[in-house]
Amino acid sequence: MTDPSRILISRLSAHGDVALTLPVIAAIRARLPNVTIGWLVDASAVSLLQGIAGIDALHVLDTRLLKRVAFKPLAWRNALQHLNPVLAALAEARYDAALDVQGLLKSALPPYLARIPRRFGFAGTRECADLFYTDALPAIDLKDASRHVADIYDTAAHQMLDALDVPTFEAARPAVSFRVPKLRELSEVPEFKADALAQAPEALSLKLQALREGVNGCRRPLVILAPATRWASKRWPQGYWAKLLEALIACGYAVALIGGPEDAALCQGVLQGATLSPEARARVADLCGQTNWQSLWAVFTEADVLIGPDSAPLHMAAAVAQSRGLLGAAPKVIGLFGPTAIGRTGPYGQLENAITAGVACQPCFKKRCPLPAPDTGQCMTALTPEAVLTKVLALSAPVYSI
Repeated sequence: MTDPSRILISRLSAHGDVALTLPVIAAIRARLPNVTIGWLVDASAVSLLQGIAGIDALHVLDTRLLKRVAFKPLAWRNALQHLNPVLAALAEARYDAALDVQGLLKSALPPYLARIPRRFGFAGTRECADLFYTDALPAIDLKDASRHVADIYDTAAHQMLDALDVPTFEAARPAVSFRVPKLRELSEVPEFKADALAQAPEALSLKLQALREGVNGCRRPLVILAPATRWASKRWPQGYWAKLLEALIACGYAVALIGGPEDAALCQGVLQGATLSPEARARVADLCGQTNWQSLWAVFTEADVLIGPDSAPLHMAAAVAQSRGLLGAAPKVIGLFGPTAIGRTGPYGQLENAITAGVACQPCFKKRCPLPAPDTGQCMTALTPEAVLTKVLALSAPVYSI
């Protein structure tokens, strides 16, 4: 059989899962260096993938629009006006195979409707998505904490290539690898330049470098705080973030807060809850609402430590560290874990840096804590700022404490 020349990855939102799918690109290119790779991506996550090495085409699907009109027959015409060009582009690209790692109807149907001849995905999926595959890969347990999802996706890519009779040229399978944008590549992406939230990577780097300047030429470690997350059950209390910020500054760190425009109130609450002198406040940058997903890649290349719940920034920062290919490369990624499993979605390559309170009901995988008050959310509230600070100091202690 002739090697496939064009392969589509189908992985729509959420953003963290998109970041964790990046090893699929490296896995495919390790065995098919000259293949054309496309990615079916949700409109909200486009900027996360722009500039990623190895992606040749992005096919953008606005799933929020489709969801809004799903039960409104009068609006179906508008949905078709959006969907038909996407399907036409997929058909025109003449993909030989598609790999759906999401396993939902929204990720399985487009490759089917575009008549891509070989369609791979996991068996036993929710919403019967596997009915639209030509090749079912072994089923996976979405709550299995013994295997990281990045490893699962990497294995799925190799299983697809094996089924397509693509040879392996190395005695051993290549190690799981992440590809992330470089600063130069970001600067050259037209969509990045046009995005008001995407500050120039060079400007962001200079801003963060100035933030960490200390006395006598000493360089302060830069800690990035990413407090926002969609799941209510993953949220660490705002007051805890404020206490941690206050302690980090007292220990001699520089700190930057990140989040989207919708997280501005949260970041402002963290800043206002911390008692900081004017001098100390000068070592804190509030970047909330000033970056898009793509410019965050540039932020993470400057960070020494990132702290956040199980969310997209956590996985993006871990991918940056992995892509550098150096043992011990920054950023160190500290994950605050409650309802989800460290072994499944912890910071890849740094699972030992994830922290959990060890509450008996963890992990429950619930978006909202099912426990009644006063036990609601105890898996996150039992995780103290002092415990997190101890982990930070162990990973990247400052040279001085003022």
